[in-house]
Amino acid sequence: MAQIAGKPLQYFSGEEAVEERRNILDQLKIGVSDMAKIIRRTDGNSSDENLEIVEYMDIFRILEENPSLRKIIFTSSTGKSSAIGWFKSHLALHGIVFQVPKGKRPLQTVGQIAGKDIEIVLLYSTSARAGATISLEDLTELFRVAIQTK
Repeated sequence: MAQIAGKPLQYFSGEEAVEERRNILDQLKIGVSDMAKIIRRTDGNSSDENLEIVEYMDIFRILEENPSLRKIIFTSSTGKSSAIGWFKSHLALHGIVFQVPKGKRPLQTVGQIAGKDIEIVLLYSTSARAGATISLEDLTELFRVAIQTK
């Protein structure tokens, strides 16, 4: 995000780093959230497959409090233990059927959520493990395109 904003990071820990990153997100007019508010590790290891959501983040409240929000970008795989998998499960708990698009990333679709059309974009993860899949330059360009507003 810093590269997209044209603002090289100066701080890497502490309150200055937090504020610097908040300013970059504000400049780009984006927000960041986890899908889970409370999680539990089921087998005592760090694998995503061993995460269980105890309480979901209230996506409907976030949409209501941010009426201009029209796009959600996911940065994970399409598996059950992924942000978009949890998003699909959370919607299902509220009677909303959402199909995760198939194919090569970036994937895009539109879903009717909380009474409005929300563009859903699935990109590659920003984790080091994803680095074997896509270069940093290509990933940065995908994010640059995805966060642009029309």
